Amino acid sequence: MLASLEVVGEKQQRAARARYALEPLAAGGALSDVLLLKKGAGTAPTLDAVLADALGSRDIVAGSTIGIYWESYTPASPSRPAEVSLTATRQNVSRLERARAALRVGSAVRPVAVRFQDTGRPDGQPGRSLTVSWPEVPPGTYTVELIVTPQGGVAATSAFEVRVVKRD
Repeated sequence: MLASLEVVGEKQQRAARARYALEPLAAGGALSDVLLLKKGAGTAPTLDAVLADALGSRDIVAGSTIGIYWESYTPASPSRPAEVSLTATRQNVSRLERARAALRVGSAVRPVAVRFQDTGRPDGQPGRSLTVSWPEVPPGTYTVELIVTPQGGVAATSAFEVRVVKRD
């Protein structure tokens, strides 16, 4: 697949173009990449409706509320819901932190996670969103994994990294 972007500068009277080859979605691909939002996206989100609220980076302030938007092409209905799980796991946990957790001294090192049933949208559109109150967790890099599993089907996964920072 090919993606192309063309930009025209009004003042400079110049144009630029970039083209990139992209890997097509795997056969049976059922999940888009994730878009982080400044706030939740409401109950019937579309990509056009949430773009204005997109975060400009993958930095998340510990203790803040963010929105997460994705498109799911996995069949889901009230009679056959898909299971959705979102997990954030801190990277580069020190050996000392792991040892403390194993000995149950100090706080445990465990992922932050949420799980729920997706019953689909009445209008059949693929847009999904979730408002997440990001907990007060230690700063650092976290791997976030979104997994959508239809009943009796194969799980679709989208993973990305975020950097958690302390509130100023």
